[in-house]
Amino acid sequence: MNEQSVFRIESRRFENYMQFFKIGAMISAIVVTMYLILKLAVFDGQVEYINLAGYAFAFSMYYEYKRKAKAWGGQFIEATGRVLSFKTRKNEQTTIRLDTITNIGIKLDQIILQTTELGEHTIVLEDFTEYKDRMMIKNKFAELKKQLNIS
Repeated sequence: MNEQSVFRIESRRFENYMQFFKIGAMISAIVVTMYLILKLAVFDGQVEYINLAGYAFAFSMYYEYKRKAKAWGGQFIEATGRVLSFKTRKNEQTTIRLDTITNIGIKLDQIILQTTELGEHTIVLEDFTEYKDRMMIKNKFAELKKQLNIS
């Protein structure tokens, strides 16, 4: 594979979404804590269970942030040397040797890879929202298809 086909494209679509859950969880925990302290009911032992629901809300937002961060964070498509690696919202991180690719299908919102070792892989491009990024991905896979002599 020549130098022109070496590339890495990252999707940052969900970083703001994940940041919302993180900040929301922290603000919720602070507000509930301040409310309970200012009410001074904590020191009397008369905490109403409805007030503790605020903590449950804060913890649920933080849990949602962690779950989404793990699944949706760090999306990329990368080709280096003889290896193609990718991670998208619908694919765990996958590494494919280029010499095992038998067919590359370039569709509107997806790239379909046929391999001899791992079968079929579909790279969904919907999270790469920038037009220039999608075009670059499709152009790089078209170049790769030519380099591998796939018709």
